[in-house]
Amino acid sequence: MLGCSRWRCLNLAAQLQEWQSTSIDSLDFPEVFNLSRVKYFNNLAEHVRLYLGGRSSPLEISNNFIMPKGFAGITVLDGMPIEFVPKYVSPQNTNWKDDLLYLSVFSKHGHLLLNDRIGSHVSETNKDLNSLIAESILEMYAKNRRNPLRQRVKRTFRDFSYEGDIDFEEYMLAPSFDGFLQDSYVFSLDNPIQATIKKAIDTLSVNVRDPSLKLKLNLFSAQIGRLHSKSTKRKIRLPNRLKRWQALYDLCFDICDANGVTLRKESVSVRGFLVNMWQVWEELISKCLSLAFGFNAVKHQSSHVIGSRSKFNRISSVCVVPDSVLYLNGKPVVVDAKYKGKFTGGDQGVSAADLYELMAFMSSVDSELGILIYPETVDFDTSTGNLRVIETIKITDKYQIVAVALQINGFASTNALITIVDSFRELIGSLADEVIVRPL
Repeated sequence: MLGCSRWRCLNLAAQLQEWQSTSIDSLDFPEVFNLSRVKYFNNLAEHVRLYLGGRSSPLEISNNFIMPKGFAGITVLDGMPIEFVPKYVSPQNTNWKDDLLYLSVFSKHGHLLLNDRIGSHVSETNKDLNSLIAESILEMYAKNRRNPLRQRVKRTFRDFSYEGDIDFEEYMLAPSFDGFLQDSYVFSLDNPIQATIKKAIDTLSVNVRDPSLKLKLNLFSAQIGRLHSKSTKRKIRLPNRLKRWQALYDLCFDICDANGVTLRKESVSVRGFLVNMWQVWEELISKCLSLAFGFNAVKHQSSHVIGSRSKFNRISSVCVVPDSVLYLNGKPVVVDAKYKGKFTGGDQGVSAADLYELMAFMSSVDSELGILIYPETVDFDTSTGNLRVIETIKITDKYQIVAVALQINGFASTNALITIVDSFRELIGSLADEVIVRPL
């Protein structure tokens, strides 16, 4: 169904709503471009495809209509910033880019943020994702400190003693009073990797609200000291002797230069920040389940045998891979994150494809309860973390499937993650009590 997506042209900034179609002719197209409308947006579709990868572009152009499908973020083409707004964003939410960035960082690096020591801090009040990331960085750096982050760098200096390669032309013709100009390579703490970590720490120290944590970050930055090296412009793989620093470096790189977007709200750039939303959504749900019920109680992306296949006298197993299987007192509960599609004109309920897939998952682990979690796209007035039951399906008095919508507008705000985790624990726990007979 074709609708009218939001497009605003303000100071050459444009917006398109995910999963909503817009007529290209209705868009305010700047006359400074030498390209036609159709040619420009075809170039934009190819730009998005190259950025996200894949054989076809998720920016669909058909019959003079344009629709972003399954991705969101900001990018720029020919000097014109273009914003792709996620489908869950309410019309009143002007901070959706902050929410999207936090979601992306959390889903990508959540396994680093949710270790036993850091994860226990999620239950504390006034903890936002900035604080969680900052504590993780301090923890990981302290853990790796016995293996100094030294990198081979080039050093140019003057000295009368021979330590490096000498400029023989200067040596023969006009030696300096300060010594011979020499080049040498040394293993130094002043290197681009260290500079990337320091830049991330300085970025976080501006945004954390906890005064004690802010002090720790400032002291930590002062201990690193002033560096002449610049942070890396592209993500690199560290050598084997520094591989224990790779996870920390990856996290810091995404914080200080996440393809042009930083955690500083006043420093949002438009050089490019696009994400596949289904991946972000699946990772968000799985990590919130681990926080709510414990890391040992949830199995993510585990393969389960559902049957067998016979072909050319060869028998092989048929396996399915559910997003998450939660075990409560030994009883399995299948939780499946669903992002594709969009509810238009109210809740449309669970599609047949989603229903059949979840039933296969439940059958493979002998589960009586299956839960589908969609993003909230109808009731925007609910608070962050609210879980609303969309539909309940009972099958042969044995299986029960519940579809719920999760509100994530405001994910970047204080205590948003805590609220989502508490909602998961409360709603899923109550559903399990009703459906699954627990042992006394």
